[in-house]
Amino acid sequence: MKLPQLSLRELFLLVALVAMGCGWWVDRQSANDRLDECQQRLFDTEESLKNWSGQAELIANDLSEEGIEFKMSEHFSTITLPAKDEYQRPVAKRLRSAQSNQ
Repeated sequence: MKLPQLSLRELFLLVALVAMGCGWWVDRQSANDRLDECQQRLFDTEESLKNWSGQAELIANDLSEEGIEFKMSEHFSTITLPAKDEYQRPVAKRLRSAQSNQ
């Protein structure tokens, strides 16, 4: 059986086709790696935001005990301070109790 003969043109076409396939495969691999890295960074950011949100809620609860209103939303937060006399009374009580405990 006689082997088929390849012309220079057919050999060049075959090499170009294999090179394009290898280039596509390398590009897909690096794109997948970049996608995995971006997804991990997004997950870390979401976890960090949840952590900060939890801490902000604890602070808001502490502030509400002092008469300070703290409202959080997705885009901004507002703080409403009570009148000067209303805020000074609880602070003065805490200071007196701290001094008496010492």
